[in-house]
Amino acid sequence: MYHSWNFRKLLRYAVLDLALILAAVFLTHFGREHFAAVNRTGGVFLPVLLYHSVTDLPETDFCISPETFESDLQYLQENGYETVSTEDLIAYTAGTGTLPPKLVLLTFDDGLYNQISTVLPLLEAYHMCAIVTVVGAFADVFAPDAPHNDAYSYLTWQDLQ
Repeated sequence: MYHSWNFRKLLRYAVLDLALILAAVFLTHFGREHFAAVNRTGGVFLPVLLYHSVTDLPETDFCISPETFESDLQYLQENGYETVSTEDLIAYTAGTGTLPPKLVLLTFDDGLYNQISTVLPLLEAYHMCAIVTVVGAFADVFAPDAPHNDAYSYLTWQDLQ
């Protein structure tokens, strides 16, 4: 029984590895026309700024103050940067959209509540956008029973709507 289970597990991983290899070969060989079309345009330089939390707590590697975040937005605006959304990037790669000459992508990890209570009003004030990457398990498990607290709460599915 033990050996049979290990063999099944090994077989499952081998099939998964084969599928990934085939996908890589397919994209490398048959997807060349699409990638070549994007590369013929010269490509773009896309700086990505990753944030986690914006609160009044002491600043750390993962948390900055609203004043620091606003200072970042002011810098970007004063230096001619425009934020782009995933929709903008998809339209560009599909050949149906354009991108600004100085673009930047703002991203926020984890789906913390302060991203809607603190970050969103600042983004709106500067006419900027950002991507929030939500951890579904956090929204399912931790967010529903927690009060909306900028320091530690996660966004609920209702907040995201």
